[in-house]
Amino acid sequence: MAPPGFGIAPAPDAGKAPGNVTTPGTGTTPDKTPAPGVSIGDQPARPIRPKICIILDDGGEATPDVADEFWQLGSKWPLAMAVLPFSPFSHEQAVMANNYGYEVLLHLPMEPLGSENPGPGAIFTDLTDAEIRERVQAALDAVPGAIGVNNHMGSKASSDPRVMRLVLAEVRRNNLFFVDSVSIASTVGYQEAVRMGIPA
Repeated sequence: MAPPGFGIAPAPDAGKAPGNVTTPGTGTTPDKTPAPGVSIGDQPARPIRPKICIILDDGGEATPDVADEFWQLGSKWPLAMAVLPFSPFSHEQAVMANNYGYEVLLHLPMEPLGSENPGPGAIFTDLTDAEIRERVQAALDAVPGAIGVNNHMGSKASSDPRVMRLVLAEVRRNNLFFVDSVSIASTVGYQEAVRMGIPA
């Protein structure tokens, strides 16, 4: 992206017609040809500002009294909530999040490198292809209104290309997007999603 003001020439001196400006010390007219790949007329009036999306993870775990504190936030700011699929309040909080203006994601439990249990219905690297597909679909069914998926834990599973391709095939089949939680630097989630044409 060009910095502000890039490609905008300084105003000519009073009394001089545009085009008669000379390069100081040379007496020559500067070359006005844009650099290759740069069109002066195509420069945006304002630089494009980046956007930040805030995703609240681990939905479905909070007790109703704690969850009540979050609902009003969704009516004030554009927030997303990633809901674990088989937690005590998963279905209820996915519905409530939608009602209060949150965008809802499935927070898919996936195998970590350590011994910590990622939760019920988790995706493990020793599952068969069919088992992974079935678990992803069951998790999606448990979180109504989900428009995307991100991973809960998953430092081991997200580094396994076979596992991620199977998970992402279900994401694509359901017309969802994927957000890689990047629980480890070796994750292949984002690159596989891009390769498969999935919004990520």
